[in-house]
Amino acid sequence: MVRETQEETGLRTAAEEWMRVGEIKSDSYSVDVYARIHKGELDDASTVTDEEIEWFEVSKLPEIVLPNIPWLIPLAIDKIKNNAFTQFSVFYPWKYGYAI
Repeated sequence: MVRETQEETGLRTAAEEWMRVGEIKSDSYSVDVYARIHKGELDDASTVTDEEIEWFEVSKLPEIVLPNIPWLIPLAIDKIKNNAFTQFSVFYPWKYGYAI
């Protein structure tokens, strides 16, 4: 997460700033979900590629995002701010070549 964040946004973070929130998995993959709350300024991040960096309020996410992002972000915030749960694990079964 530290390397990817710096590569994609130019932000320098430390490993201890990231919290493992949980995992999403299926029969063919497993993804660990980490979160960190940025306490700096919005313009601290700058693109190092031709991709644009955008900031959104959680309640105003764009319609075109990965399907699990609208519930993952509030879940991660709850974990970081309230330590409301240990970790989550979500399993997506595969049928017809895609997750259902």
